[in-house]
Amino acid sequence: MKLIPALFYFDRETEKAFQHSLNERSRSNVAILRYLSIAIFLAFFIFSFIIETNIKSADNLNRLLIAAVFLPLGVFTAKADPKNLDTLWFYLGCGLSVLMGAFFFNYAQRHDELYEGGPMLAAMVMSAIPILHLGEKLILWGLLGISLLSIQLLTSVDIIWSLNFYALTIVVIGVMQYHTDILLRSQYKYEMLEKDKAQTDKLTGVHNRHSFDIKFADLLSGLRQGQHLCIAIIDIDYFKNFNDYYGHLEGDRVLIQVARLLSVQPSDLVVRFGGEEFILLKVSDDENSQWLKQLPSQFKQLNIPHVKSDTGYVTVSIGIATLTKKSHRNITKKQLLSAADECLYQAKLEGRNRICSKAV
Repeated sequence: MKLIPALFYFDRETEKAFQHSLNERSRSNVAILRYLSIAIFLAFFIFSFIIETNIKSADNLNRLLIAAVFLPLGVFTAKADPKNLDTLWFYLGCGLSVLMGAFFFNYAQRHDELYEGGPMLAAMVMSAIPILHLGEKLILWGLLGISLLSIQLLTSVDIIWSLNFYALTIVVIGVMQYHTDILLRSQYKYEMLEKDKAQTDKLTGVHNRHSFDIKFADLLSGLRQGQHLCIAIIDIDYFKNFNDYYGHLEGDRVLIQVARLLSVQPSDLVVRFGGEEFILLKVSDDENSQWLKQLPSQFKQLNIPHVKSDTGYVTVSIGIATLTKKSHRNITKKQLLSAADECLYQAKLEGRNRICSKAV
């Protein structure tokens, strides 16, 4: 039976991406929780002072200690890298579970009793940490539960009712957390599907121009020392003539077939740039002058009939520009596209169905 959504809903990489997104979105909520938790412990402190008239009692000092731990650690986690925020809060939660468990243990020994409300409230406070999933919260609740069980087993204090109410509380909030984990991941999955749709060409299924603008910047900024960025603009030869002769439905089928063939080429990104133009991007460790060299012959093997073409089948012209390491810092997307477009124009001037390339 699958009990922990974080372990089965997504694959490992998608779960990491989801957790990072959740960390980003929950940062402000975590800050609110931090101050709310401090307020709760201070309220216990003030209420105890009013009732006991002893501000220096061990119970109050322990409450102040727990509140004091929340503040600096909370400030630290507020400035932490979002990638590590859930891990930091998990360890913070473990530490606080141990502290609260020690507090309950000492309280029970001194007062020979332990009210049900304290452990239940502690469990609910931990359940309110938005960036921790069910598996992590079960560990936090388990640490606190061990402290409560040790009171029952190692001391003369009978807290069986506290244990019963604590267990029931864990069951209820555990079920709620399970469904929350499922809902959060379902929402993220839906958001990613919508994002993919916005960045995908509806006809061919490859990336669209909007996606190209985003991913080009990512690839360019991610280039390491010695790496090159190659961009190829691929244009279907005499495509207007094809549409005029065969019709636009057949033209759409050709676009789909071309996209499929380009998708199996060695590249990091395949884009339908507009109309019959496609773009391929590839990061390589050298200038890779042989990249896409086999593409014209592959179109010949594909042999899509085109009576309005000189060859009798659908061909493409390809212009390739390679960004060398010397120009990494100075080149812009527009300049690189212009260089590839110049190569494409040269390929058409030379008779189409060929590749022209240059380094920039």
